[in-house]
Amino acid sequence: MTEPAAEQSSQKIKYLEFIQAIITRMASESAAMKRYALAVTAAVNSTAAATDTWYLAMAGAPLLAVFWLLDGQYLTLERQYRGLYDIVRLPDTPADLSLKIPDEIAKQQTLGQSAFGWSVWTLYAALMLLCVLVAGAVMIVPGAAQ
Repeated sequence: MTEPAAEQSSQKIKYLEFIQAIITRMASESAAMKRYALAVTAAVNSTAAATDTWYLAMAGAPLLAVFWLLDGQYLTLERQYRGLYDIVRLPDTPADLSLKIPDEIAKQQTLGQSAFGWSVWTLYAALMLLCVLVAGAVMIVPGAAQ
């Protein structure tokens, strides 16, 4: 391998490592949003049940919507960077070290697709349903927690 080709190969490996680090960080943040949503749901619903305040349980739903959108955004970015990684790893792609997502990848992976993918919407829909059920239970049977 000639000197410029070896340098180009080394630069491309470093470029792929940068992209992989971003993918890992986005996946980690997406998982963190799910953990936070579970913790918030548990805290809000247990407090609502203990204090007989149905509206507190319902206040969990807008919080979940925020976590849902954040989770969807992190998942979208993760998928977009996976697409960039797939392009960069091709032998004929230069290692320009640009981390900008190409428009064709951005159009393929949108927030709507990610937020309403089966792995995301089912969790948040179930947690929102739990908030509604707890609020309903507190309204129907006040004082049951004591």
